[in-house]
Amino acid sequence: MVVLWTANTERYSNLVVGLNDTMENLLAAVDRNEAEISPSTLYAIACVMENVPFINGSPQNTFVPGWMLAFMSPPQLKLFVFMLIC
Repeated sequence: MVVLWTANTERYSNLVVGLNDTMENLLAAVDRNEAEISPSTLYAIACVMENVPFINGSPQNTFVPGWMLAFMSPPQLKLFVFMLIC
C-alpha cells in the first residue's frame, strides 16, 4: 500500500511555537485534536508510524517542523527517502 495525498484545497498551516514546532509538541497537539494540525499532516504521521509510504502530491505545508524532527531521523529517514523516489 502507498498513500498518495492529492487534496489541493487544504490551506497552509500556521507554524506555531508550542504546537507544531517540535516532535513532542506536534504529537501532543494531535492527541488534543488541535484544529491547526492539517489533515495531510495527520495522514503523513499515521503513514510513517505504520510503515506505509506517503507521497505528498499537493502544495500545502504538510511537513511542518515538528513532523520533520519526528520522522527525518533514522530509521524513519530511509522510509522518507523511499517515499520521495516512488
